[in-house]
Amino acid sequence: MSRAIANEESSTRVIRRMEIDGLEDRVATLLVMSGHCKGELLSLEVGATTLGRDALCDIVIPDDGISREHCRFHHDGDAVWVEDLGSTNGTWLDRQRITRRVKLESGTRVRLGAGTLLRFVLQSEVDRAYYEELRAAAVRDPLTGVFNKRHLQERLRAELAYATRHSEPLALIIFDVDHFKQINDGYGHAAGDAVLAQLGAVLVTHTRGEDVIARFGGDEFVILARGTDIDGAQRLAERLRQGVARFAFSHDGREIGVTLSIGVAAVAGGQPADDLFNVADAALYEAKARGRDTVVAARCQRGAPL
Repeated sequence: MSRAIANEESSTRVIRRMEIDGLEDRVATLLVMSGHCKGELLSLEVGATTLGRDALCDIVIPDDGISREHCRFHHDGDAVWVEDLGSTNGTWLDRQRITRRVKLESGTRVRLGAGTLLRFVLQSEVDRAYYEELRAAAVRDPLTGVFNKRHLQERLRAELAYATRHSEPLALIIFDVDHFKQINDGYGHAAGDAVLAQLGAVLVTHTRGEDVIARFGGDEFVILARGTDIDGAQRLAERLRQGVARFAFSHDGREIGVTLSIGVAAVAGGQPADDLFNVADAALYEAKARGRDTVVAARCQRGAPL
């Protein structure tokens, strides 16, 4: 064997070894390209992962076009396969409806029904961390860490549509910091920012993981609570009010007392986003009129407050 051929074969083995190492270091991931969870990264662990609308699935996507148990991904450590589970609207790979288990290649598009499009990718941990930073910058408020107004508006439309189709309740809680201008004027704007940042952390501790918490603007915040009726929303709002009142907000060693005025509305289904928001907003102003540091609840039914 000539030296040139030997060197070429050695180089080929090195390249193949690098390719294998690269695959071993990459994470099998589904990128949600359209639909309810657009922009999210969903990791596929070794083993079977069931995706569907049912709450018991490993990956839950609340899209009416997706069956309760829609499809299943199989990760054997070397490759990832997908199979349809007899779904109504089908599982499609690059515009072809699948009828058997199919191996996925990085970059393959997986469409579930008509509304949800996924892309299968193999990501390094560095790539994943970078993407998640970009994703957070797009949907998160940098000061408080909760979602921003744009993301809230997208989720509100989607949640109302889901509540209507499934006849489930949906609650919206809107609140702001009492006398926030006085905090800024008396302690400085840096103190005001510190209060909002600390408030973001407090809100997370008093809500469920599936609740959508967002900063709507300034010191005004909104929470969307799926599957929560007016009574449950009022209890949640009262826990928030008490939790914030007890929390020791501080800046530069100085304690700052903080209270909230909270408006609550809930819907059983069937109205536009503006209706729910406006009813909750009116309840917030009523809470202020009653002296602040209080919760006022209203109920929506077919677009009208009760």
